[in-house]
Amino acid sequence: MKLTTLKDFGNAGGSWTWALHKDGFWWCNFALYGADNHKTFLVKYDEKWREQARWTFPGKVISQLGRYSLSGGIWRGDELWVTGHDDPVAFRLRLPKTGGVLEYIGQHAVPFTGQGFANDPVTGGLIGISRAQRQVVFAKPQCIRLRVLCYNIHHAAGVDRKLDVPRIARVIKSVKPDLVALQEVDNKAGRSGRVDQATELARLTGMRHVFGANIPLQGGHYGNAILSRFPIGRHKNHLLPNVDSGEQRGVLAAHLELPGKQTVRLFATHLDHRRPDGERLASAIFINAMAAKENTVPSILAGDLNDVLGSRTLKEFRKSWTPTNAKPMPTVPVGKPTRQIDFILFRPAARWKVIETKVLDEAVASDHRAIFAILELCD
Repeated sequence: MKLTTLKDFGNAGGSWTWALHKDGFWWCNFALYGADNHKTFLVKYDEKWREQARWTFPGKVISQLGRYSLSGGIWRGDELWVTGHDDPVAFRLRLPKTGGVLEYIGQHAVPFTGQGFANDPVTGGLIGISRAQRQVVFAKPQCIRLRVLCYNIHHAAGVDRKLDVPRIARVIKSVKPDLVALQEVDNKAGRSGRVDQATELARLTGMRHVFGANIPLQGGHYGNAILSRFPIGRHKNHLLPNVDSGEQRGVLAAHLELPGKQTVRLFATHLDHRRPDGERLASAIFINAMAAKENTVPSILAGDLNDVLGSRTLKEFRKSWTPTNAKPMPTVPVGKPTRQIDFILFRPAARWKVIETKVLDEAVASDHRAIFAILELCD
């Protein structure tokens, strides 16, 4: 072991219990106890130990500490996890946009009491200590596996010119998805027999659904839809930037309520197809800004992006998102695909693991092949 950093804080106003180095800054916790434990504070220092900001901890955390204070802290992505003294609980926090109190996100059971803990660089889980047993405890990350499908259904009109919603439902059911992002969905439009296609696909697949209308069409509407095996919470359709009076595009965003009180956002979108790429690029910037408003919420973006890996559009998305595949997996033309324009992406990268990505073999039901991914979301 070699000492690399030494800092004497003198009388800093509290007991220094932990320090973390992240993003070129030192994050230090100063604990107070007893009736003053609500004054416990976090300080952000630059590399020369000049204070940049400080925050206290939310009452929902302090109220669970008794007369003790916060003993351990780690960063997990953009979340700050902290522990108390005795209870096997980690509190999940984030920096506030304004104000001097950290924001409470939730809490997570851990298999060790408070005091020190750390990230496990091997498994991505946690490492803590059991004082009673005098043991180091390794806690593997708790993960939930999600099966995600992205499918441009071409209003259920196949390349054989047959309009067949049940056939689309069979394609969806073939991979037993948990979450589905659909593009080119008709809602009571004349060309598709006045059928509410999202509702009908939800009925045929046994899933919940929401629809986002982007344009009126033949007495109905046309847009994107989401199917979900899980309850759908708040959701909203957002119209994307429109350049030179092209077809109005949109992104449908929904909060999905997973087991264990976990929330995931799903963004379903379909971008402009024209050249040049100005509208697609503007749409990517718009969607990235939307995602940043709830920066710590695990999210999936799925859609027909009408552009390829390496394009300006995908480069913009990759500032905020990670595609499930690093090399192209062609989805169009449907008969003999040569280009991938349909994608599934996720954020933040540290919370997700890609188990599998594939393009479905079905080449008749639509003019796109569907792309499917199995992802694990881990604490």
